[in-house]
Amino acid sequence: MAPWHDQAIFLEVRERFVRLVQDRTAERGSQWAAIEAIAPKAGCTTETLRRWVSRAERDAGQRLA
Repeated sequence: MAPWHDQAIFLEVRERFVRLVQDRTAERGSQWAAIEAIAPKAGCTTETLRRWVSRAERDAGQRLA
């Protein structure tokens, strides 16, 4: 598999988990609760997922840098 293909898959998976956090925040009562519930399923730490979400929010103009 080519390295660019691996990167594309990683970005797609990361975006999917970020969207899942955004979708589940209301159900869980807070963004942090959603992150805690989803991070194990994503195979990453809560801090990693929190950073992904934070970066996505900054990129979308929803959060200050």
